[in-house]
Amino acid sequence: MGRPSSPWFKASHGVWYCRIDKRLIRLAKTRPEAMRAFHRLMADRGSEKGVGDSSRTLGWLADLWLDDVKDRVKPRTWASYRDHAQSMVDAIGKIPLSDLEPRHVALWLRGHPTWGKSTRNLATSVAKMITRWGVSESRLTGMTADPWATVKRPPMQPRAAAKPIELSRLVEGIRSEAFREFVALAVETGCRPGELRTLEAARIDWQGRKAVVAGKRGERTVFLSPVAVAILRRWAKRYPDGPVMRNTRGEPWSERAVQDQFQRAGQRVGVHVVPYHTRGIFASLALRRGVDAVLVAKLMGHTDVKMLMKHYCDVEDEQLSAAVNQATASSNASEAAAARKASRPGTTRGKRRRPRA
Repeated sequence: MGRPSSPWFKASHGVWYCRIDKRLIRLAKTRPEAMRAFHRLMADRGSEKGVGDSSRTLGWLADLWLDDVKDRVKPRTWASYRDHAQSMVDAIGKIPLSDLEPRHVALWLRGHPTWGKSTRNLATSVAKMITRWGVSESRLTGMTADPWATVKRPPMQPRAAAKPIELSRLVEGIRSEAFREFVALAVETGCRPGELRTLEAARIDWQGRKAVVAGKRGERTVFLSPVAVAILRRWAKRYPDGPVMRNTRGEPWSERAVQDQFQRAGQRVGVHVVPYHTRGIFASLALRRGVDAVLVAKLMGHTDVKMLMKHYCDVEDEQLSAAVNQATASSNASEAAAARKASRPGTTRGKRRRPRA
């Protein structure tokens, strides 16, 4: 049986094609429709050739899932999914779907003792997404139950928060004035690094002091402080078209360049601060200055305060001490008033006066 080719797009015809058993097959005009048609052909091919369930291995399912999810996630996310799926397939990919058990996930993870908690969490999440998708697409895969439904994901390794003093030291190690302003803007807005890298002057409302950025789940509105407006005005005059924030060569900041700048500056001054720490510092400073947690979460692009409390909120002992004093202020005042009243000498109100002699 010849190996089927992956679908490809023929621009001259505007159609996706594939080749199965030396036959050229027209699929569809759009990639999602073409991939679904390709999956159906592959499933039917297995049945017609009498291969049965033995050909439907974990590796086969992972390939189908990667093709299906590619158009629904960002390229960087898909690349991460692909790498973890490939690692899984290399270890246990030949196991038929009918033989999969929870222990196979543990077997795969044991083969990577150097993986940290966060990596193991993501790897397990990818594995569970693959089998869960297989059940949802039972028409193609023949899966009626998820063999890894009971698999527990290892806990994530929480990112250690950076303190404002550490960021101040990091800024001292930055040699590029352009990047120093990039970091200042990140702290002033609480934006994700990627949102600032792609922000364009045309998306800034100068009068309303707000901007529209490409957020994690679509566009969102970011409100700008006077300092942030001043920084953006300087750069927008130089670069009115395309991304506003640029490096010293006039090129937009890439994700890798931002990471490298943080790493080099941190090594110069002996601190460990990563790009996402600026969001945590923005949140911590806002809460310390009395901004309501719900408003801080909205400013950062979250729908509620759960993400803020779990990943970004860095509360210090001094804040907790001040909070408990504030929380008990009314009760302390009432107790103090009662104590003062009890300590006063008795009065003659209501008592009968003795007649004068």
